[in-house]
Amino acid sequence: MGQTWGTESSPPQTENNLNQSSLHNYKISNNLLRKNFSNLESYSLQSTFENLGSIKNGKEVIEEEVLIQYLGFPDEIGIGPIIYRSFTYLASYPSPAHKENLLTYDGLIKAIAIYCDKVHDVILEDRIKLIFESFAIHEEHSTLGITPKMGVSYEKQPPYTEYPESKVSDVQEGEISEVGTLKIDSIDLDDDAAFLKALGLGKQENEETYIVSKVSCTEMIKILTGIIWLMTNEITFAKDVFEHSTNAEQILKVITPIVEHMARYDTELHNLPYSQIISPQTYIKWPIFKDFMQRNIPNGFDIFKPFFYGQFLIGQTLSQHRKKSVMIGPHVQLLPKLDETSEYLNPINLALLSLMLPEKVLRKKEWNYLYSGSKHGFSMNRFNTHVFKYTGPTLMIIRAELTSDRHSEQASSSKKEILIGAYIPEQWRTTSSPRTCFGSAECFLFELYPNFEVFPASNHNKNYIYYNPTFGIGFGGIATSGPTSSKIVSTDANSFVIQLDNTLQHGRYRNDALRNLANTFKLSATRSFFDTRFEVLEIEVVGMGGEGAREKQMRDWKWEDNESSKRLNNRKDKVDKEILKMAGIIDESKRSEIIKEP
Repeated sequence: MGQTWGTESSPPQTENNLNQSSLHNYKISNNLLRKNFSNLESYSLQSTFENLGSIKNGKEVIEEEVLIQYLGFPDEIGIGPIIYRSFTYLASYPSPAHKENLLTYDGLIKAIAIYCDKVHDVILEDRIKLIFESFAIHEEHSTLGITPKMGVSYEKQPPYTEYPESKVSDVQEGEISEVGTLKIDSIDLDDDAAFLKALGLGKQENEETYIVSKVSCTEMIKILTGIIWLMTNEITFAKDVFEHSTNAEQILKVITPIVEHMARYDTELHNLPYSQIISPQTYIKWPIFKDFMQRNIPNGFDIFKPFFYGQFLIGQTLSQHRKKSVMIGPHVQLLPKLDETSEYLNPINLALLSLMLPEKVLRKKEWNYLYSGSKHGFSMNRFNTHVFKYTGPTLMIIRAELTSDRHSEQASSSKKEILIGAYIPEQWRTTSSPRTCFGSAECFLFELYPNFEVFPASNHNKNYIYYNPTFGIGFGGIATSGPTSSKIVSTDANSFVIQLDNTLQHGRYRNDALRNLANTFKLSATRSFFDTRFEVLEIEVVGMGGEGAREKQMRDWKWEDNESSKRLNNRKDKVDKEILKMAGIIDESKRSEIIKEP
């Protein structure tokens, strides 16, 4: 057959069209450089391109194997080819497409601008959506069925006019129309949409169509594994206590169940077995990914900014070796350094937490290791001494062993441990009554293992954190049976999502939509019910107030100790004075001391 093109294909590239397209791409790239890149960044990007580029088909381009080798991802992760495909897709903006694109200098500018968030006033589309689409395959859905698409066009006006779309036939019912001579050799007979269109029976002008962008679960695993690998290596660089980079295989074991959980956000996939979800034939669509990301990993793609900045905009231009961090350059913040070692805040868990924590705590230079149950003692008094008076946000991690499990939809019985916790955005304090809590809507709960899920505030009430030395600690509820009661009740009758008793050694973790109080935190997105009692193996609390917060806490405790000593001395002086008065040594009426003769 002859040359074919349908509704999903671009018209033939004439010299005029190519010149027009090249000029349009040049204008976008030039505007990005002029408005959003410094002179040094522009120079560095051009120098890096020249170092990596080679001539292909008469153009200077960066070839796939060169880019993959330059970025330095381990081969076993498999993200290198995905990143190259993403770059070439974004390089063809505003009509990006997965085809045989070449990564030219103009295209590299657009890809780096999108990844590094340097698109202000030039590219107005949602950059997170653009990045997702660059990983995805695309389909056009209409009443005619599903048509594969090369990409999602953001062209404001069609750039080509030489081959206009076929118009809908305006022949009235009962009339005869001259169709003319059909050149069958120019139509792909295997393409129903193209064939119907040639007959004037194709898509109607007012017919609603929509594009579905989706990434396979297996590729999503590679993408997230690459992200966590980058973060763990950055944490390893920033922390002297870690001597080796985290193994990619370890990360893969953590990421796979996370992608499974993400896929189950889709009601069509919710009840599929694990083997069918973790498959190249199972896909995560953009709306599903968007919902999962907003709730669980709002910082999911943020690590790409400093990474690609370091690779293209300053770091590798000035330093061709990788002995130092690849996250180099202005406005680039290393992940905070924890001032003491932690068994459970290891590089992988820190990386996962960094995907969900607020930016304000990630920008701090250091975090403070405040409390460990095994190190400082499992008691409310020891917790109070080490955590109270710390003025910044804190993070609590609870590692526990299940003692009873009423999960109706829980994983296999081999999973006996859980790793859960809470982000507390303000200073800890004792609550005044069983119905009083502290905290704000910034507070959230999370589970890292065996499931990965964040429970953000629902804004239904303000029952965030409850602290009572005689009761214990509770999150997401009140200690009474209801809002009108003032009597503290047992764990069966109260409404907490996570609670610890006053020994800090036993607790409960549950998700129950049928409880009589409105939920403080959002319920699980994929599990309708669970109710677990546990025995605490370890509790850790990390302060995220940054530099000076720990010192201020110690000064406040010292001041309170001094005041307590003063009060104690004053009471002692008062007691001594009363004893002297009773002995007749002090005469208050004369305001003087009388020394009796022997």
